[in-house]
Amino acid sequence: MPTFAIRTAVLFLAALLLTSCASTMSQQADEEGSSTSFELHGSKAEAQISQARQLRVDGKYDEAADLLLGVYRSPSTESKYREEALLELSNVHSYLLNPDRDYDVALGYLETLLEEFPETELRKEAEQQIEHVNELKANAARQ
Repeated sequence: MPTFAIRTAVLFLAALLLTSCASTMSQQADEEGSSTSFELHGSKAEAQISQARQLRVDGKYDEAADLLLGVYRSPSTESKYREEALLELSNVHSYLLNPDRDYDVALGYLETLLEEFPETELRKEAEQQIEHVNELKANAARQ
């Protein structure tokens, strides 16, 4: 369990760093007159996922979920971003600071990820997340 917490913290810090780097690059591109700042730091889906992570950290859970659902539901989105959006949707719905967290919804997104994308590179992480969310759900039921 401590390994999962450390890994989650490292991923969170990495996402935060990437978000601030992307924001800086986007600002630089705007200052230089670039009309397509997304090209500087990856696809539009990748930028939306980063933005959703920041919205979650900022406590804007509904906005984060809406953005992630848009990424997942878009037929033109590459599967790796759709997979990542499902994983992040689980994070939004199981986030301890989210007063409306719903562990069943979080588990549903993880199950969808594993069923819809059985060969996903996120399989191990999703399976660990399922274990973690089930523990959170069990702890909440005891209280």
